[in-house]
Amino acid sequence: MSKSERGEGASAKIFRALLNLYPAAFRDEYDRELTLLFIDRYRDAAKPWDRARLWLDVVHGLALEVPKEHYRMILQDLRYAWRSVRHHWIVTIAIVFTLAAGIGVNTALFSLLNTIVLRTLPVPDPHELFAVTAGPGSRFSGPMFQRLQKGAPEDVEVAAMSRVARVYTRADGTRKLEPAALQLVSSNYFRALRVSPALGRPFPVEADSPVKASPVAIVSHGYWQRRLGGEPDVVGKAITINGTSFTIIGVCPQGFAGVWLESPVDIWVPLTMQGAVKYSQNFSADRADLSSPWLPQETIWWLDVIVRSNPARTAAVTAAFRAAVRDWVKGGEARLALQPFSTGFSGLRQRFMKPLYALIAMAGLVLLIACGNIANLLLSRAADRRREIALRMSLGAGRPRILRQLLTESVLVAVMAGALAVLFAEWAGNLLVRTATDSANGAVPFSADLDWRVLIFTAALSLASALLFGLMPAWRATRTDLIAALKGGTQGVSGGAPAKSARLLVVAQVALSLVLVTATGLIVQSFRNLLEVNLGFDRAHLLSVAVDPRLSDSAQMQDPNDLHQRLLDAVTAVPGVRSASLAMCGLHSSCRARESGFQVEGYQARPDEEIRFLVNSVTPDYFSTVGMRLLAG
Repeated sequence: MSKSERGEGASAKIFRALLNLYPAAFRDEYDRELTLLFIDRYRDAAKPWDRARLWLDVVHGLALEVPKEHYRMILQDLRYAWRSVRHHWIVTIAIVFTLAAGIGVNTALFSLLNTIVLRTLPVPDPHELFAVTAGPGSRFSGPMFQRLQKGAPEDVEVAAMSRVARVYTRADGTRKLEPAALQLVSSNYFRALRVSPALGRPFPVEADSPVKASPVAIVSHGYWQRRLGGEPDVVGKAITINGTSFTIIGVCPQGFAGVWLESPVDIWVPLTMQGAVKYSQNFSADRADLSSPWLPQETIWWLDVIVRSNPARTAAVTAAFRAAVRDWVKGGEARLALQPFSTGFSGLRQRFMKPLYALIAMAGLVLLIACGNIANLLLSRAADRRREIALRMSLGAGRPRILRQLLTESVLVAVMAGALAVLFAEWAGNLLVRTATDSANGAVPFSADLDWRVLIFTAALSLASALLFGLMPAWRATRTDLIAALKGGTQGVSGGAPAKSARLLVVAQVALSLVLVTATGLIVQSFRNLLEVNLGFDRAHLLSVAVDPRLSDSAQMQDPNDLHQRLLDAVTAVPGVRSASLAMCGLHSSCRARESGFQVEGYQARPDEEIRFLVNSVTPDYFSTVGMRLLAG
C-alpha cells in the first residue's frame, strides 16, 4: 500500500469518526454517501494546502449542521411526545399532578434551605466578610472594638454593630408612633459591606466620636417607601426615635436590609447614639453602669464585629487581632478567630438546619414512592402500546430510537410537573417561612424566593424523576417480540418482564413506605409529646394581652406606674376575672437574655461555657395569677 493510500484510509477513518457527532438516524441514511464524497474530494486535493482547506470545510460543516440535525431530531421527538401525552390526557394529568406534588415539596424545602443556609448577603464580594469570634457569645465592648480597629492591617476594614432592636418612631409632621427595627453601627459599617446609599451619604467619621457625633440616621429602602412615602427629598428631614429627633442623611439601596436574616433593619444610627435611642438589650455586663453611655465602658459586651479582608490573609489578620488585645485579656492569650460571614447572622440557621435536612430526606422518599407509582402505571401502559412499538421497529426504527422517544415523553411530562411544582413551591416556601418565624399573622421578615439555585434544583430533580420513572418502562417496552406483538399475542414482551418489573417496584415502594411511615410516626409522637408538656401554668383559664403604652400620646404616659395600676384595676373589675397581673414578657414570648455578671453558688462554669439568664419583671401576684406553684421559698 502506497503512502497516499495509507493517508486516504486514515483520513476516511477520522471522517467516519466525526460523523458519529450526527444523530444515529442521520448516519444510517447518509453515512455512506458522505464518506464517498469525502474520499473523492480528498483524492482531488493533491496539494497539502488543498487538503488543509478540505478539513477546514469539514469542520465548518460539522459545526453548522450537527446542531441543526440534533435540533431537528429533538423537535421531531417532542412533537411526537406531545401528540402521545395529549392522546392519553387522563394518564398524563394523573402523572403530572402526582409528580408535581413530590417535586413541589422538595423544591419548597430546598428554597427554605437555600434562603437560610446557602444564600449570601446582597453585597459585593461577600466571601471577603468575616465575623470576629471569641468563644461563646462572641460580643465585644466598645474599647475592645477600638483596639481591634487599631491593630488591624491598613487594608482591612473592621466594623461593629449592635443587635437589632425594636423602637418607636414618628415621622416629621406626624403624631402617630410606629414600631421599627433599629441597629446601631460604627461609621464604617456600610463601607465595610461596600453598600453605598441610594440617596444621601453614609455616616461621617465624626459619628464615632462621643463629642462630635450628631443624631443622624440612615433608613432602609423598604422603610422609606413604607413609612416615609418614598419622597425624593427625604434626606435632611427629621424622624423621632424613642423620643429623640434624628436627621435622615441617607437611604439604603433596594434589597439591602442588614446582615440578620430574620431581623431586617429599618433604621441605622451611630453607636454613639445608644443612650439617645435607649438601647438596652442583648448585652453582657459585669459591674457596669448601665445608665451611662455603653460605648466607653470596658465591661459591657454588646457589639458584634465584622471584618472585610482577603481570605488568603485570615491567619495574619487573626494574629494581628490577638496581639492588639493580648494585654487586655485574662491569661494574656485571646481566643479570637475569624469565621466566614458571607451568609450573615441567623438564629434560624442553627435551629432549623438539621430538621430541614431530615425533612428533605423524607420528601425525597415521597418523591421516590411517587416515581414508583408512575413507573408501574407506565409499565401497564406499555403493554397497550406494544403493537405500536413493534410496528415502528419493523419499519426500521432501531431500539435506541424508540428508547429515546419514550424517554422524551417522560421528560416532557416531568417538565410539565416541574413547572407546576414551582408554582406550588413558591406558596409552600413562604408558608414554611411563616411557620419557622412564628409570623402567622404578621409581616414575614424574609421570603424564600425562587432564585437560580432553586430553579436549577427543580430542573435537575425533574430530569432525575423522568429517568427514575421512565427508564425501566422504556427499556422493557423496547424488548418487544415483534412477531407476537404484530399478531396481537398476549406475551408481547419477552418473559413477562412487565409483571416482574411491577413486582420489583411494588417491593421497593413497600420498603420505602415502611421507612416513611415509621419516620412520620416518630415525628407525630414527638409533636404529641410537645403538646402534652407541662408548661408550669394553667393553660385553660389564662388570657395574655400585649400592651405598649408608648404607642399612646395621652397624658397618662407621664406616669407609667399610675397607668399600670389603672389597667390592673380595670381588668380585675371585668366579670369572671379572678386575678390579673403584669409582666415584661408574655407567656409564650422569650425574655431578654442577660449574660455574664451572674454567678451560681457552688457551680464553676467551664471556659467555653456561657451562662445565660432570661429575666422577666413581674408584679407580686404574677405566680398565683398564672397558676405557677413555687417549689421552695
